[in-house]
Amino acid sequence: VRRFIGRNAGIYALYRKARPAGQVEFLGLGRTPGTVAMLDSTGEEDRYSEIDLASGAQADLPGSETFDGLIDDPRTHLLIGARLVANKGDVFFAPRLQARYQALHKTFPGEQVQLISRSTQEDRLLVFTDGGGDAGAYWLLDAANGQAQPLAQANPDLRPADLGQTRMVSYRAQDGLEMEGVLTLPPRRDPRRLALIVMPHGGPWVRDIWGFDP
Repeated sequence: VRRFIGRNAGIYALYRKARPAGQVEFLGLGRTPGTVAMLDSTGEEDRYSEIDLASGAQADLPGSETFDGLIDDPRTHLLIGARLVANKGDVFFAPRLQARYQALHKTFPGEQVQLISRSTQEDRLLVFTDGGGDAGAYWLLDAANGQAQPLAQANPDLRPADLGQTRMVSYRAQDGLEMEGVLTLPPRRDPRRLALIVMPHGGPWVRDIWGFDP
């Protein structure tokens, strides 16, 4: 990393890998100016952290063991939140943004909700939903009253009545290991005495996620 200004101008090591395997990625700015966000995949688990460019101090981002990606502010490009593993939603560092995101789940109960963008005054939110009988839709949400206006369908040819309802399920394998999967029920059928089709996958890093699956 090259420092262009200040008394310590020049080239210096900002971060060194602990192990030769895996990789290190700088993902953009951190939560405050003068910091950068980083993902270190060289260890047993991915590590999301923040580095101060002036001092070189490094600290793990709070809750980073549950992260599956970061969210930045499109205006300032500063880090404001993170995507959670297994498509379990988002988390925001500012309490105000976190409270607003949690309120979205009251407007769209039982669905996956993703905050796409927001106005400068944060009075209007662009939201994407999917899961259950929802094949993906974009909404414009009035933050003051929680009313949502539909904008576009991600898969307009698919009707909710034609989609199988999905939900996450857990069960124990024969050796007692706790397993997790996605159960999809056929549309317009009584969910009793149905044939079962199991679609296993490789691993161990593949994650089952709940949401619309074409």
